[in-house]
Amino acid sequence: MAVYKDNATGTWRVIYRFTNWKGERKQTQKRGFATKREAQAWEHEAMLKQGAKLDMTFASFFEVYEADKKQRVKESTWESKSHVIRTKILPYFGNRKIAEIEAKDIIAWQNELMAYRDEKGKPYSADYLKTIHAQLTAIFNHAVNFYNLPYNPARRVLEAARKHDPENVNLLYYLGRACAKTSWKKLGVEYLEKALDLTIPKDSNMVRLYIGMTDCYKMAQMPKEQIESIRERYRKYDKQNHKLLYDMAFIYFYSLKDKKNTERCLEAFLKTRPKEDKEEEAKLNERGELVLGTKNYYNAAANWLKDIQSKQKIEDFFLGGNVPAQKPE
Repeated sequence: MAVYKDNATGTWRVIYRFTNWKGERKQTQKRGFATKREAQAWEHEAMLKQGAKLDMTFASFFEVYEADKKQRVKESTWESKSHVIRTKILPYFGNRKIAEIEAKDIIAWQNELMAYRDEKGKPYSADYLKTIHAQLTAIFNHAVNFYNLPYNPARRVLEAARKHDPENVNLLYYLGRACAKTSWKKLGVEYLEKALDLTIPKDSNMVRLYIGMTDCYKMAQMPKEQIESIRERYRKYDKQNHKLLYDMAFIYFYSLKDKKNTERCLEAFLKTRPKEDKEEEAKLNERGELVLGTKNYYNAAANWLKDIQSKQKIEDFFLGGNVPAQKPE
């Protein structure tokens, strides 16, 4: 990199050379800095981002996070996330070095959010505050998982809160979901197992907790436990959601290579199919993915079961030694 003064405009510019992900050498530049110091500061931040060094500001790391994540989610989803981050997080943490932000800083920020009142004297809702915290946690999780940040200070705030309220189901839920996206997946499972133990069956949080538990088992690569959590949810709390039987079949087949239980789940799923839905054909989107909808899953299950049973008959034929005689030439 190099910093130059543009004599025609009286401003400063940075010429930046870098190697992209294909190994190609590229050059770009940034113009319009009022002072040499501002140009050098931008140059320093750009070098840190290129080298994925966390001696950078939170705002600079958000640009890294955006480059990594934006193309992986729907545009509307990213716009919602970005709005929360740019309006509620960056104004507070943007100029702080991400590696120097501590749990006490998160608490001070939360206190400001909770003290906020609009022109009618209304505060942010509890759900909105949770949404804001979830976005901050996601950024720190990304830094921990891919850029060697030692720990997530936002998660430490939740852990500190739990010391004062160890049986708070909501805290355990958010701790579990936060851990599920880091290397502490097994700890996430423990948090959600504890939350399930504390929640009585009539609690409206049960289905949500089981969904979180299933996700944690999936990310922790624990397919047997994942199936059991789905089965328990279906049996006790979500009896009309018959697609859970299809979900279990999917895990049995692709994660456990268990054809027998795959067939059992598919057969059980097809027994719940309304008669008037049998004639609808399965639909695929432009990327070849199954369109979500119970009717499509029933058709897919029927075709899948038929395919499994057909292949099993062929395997049984040859395993039984019944090889057809070849015709003489």
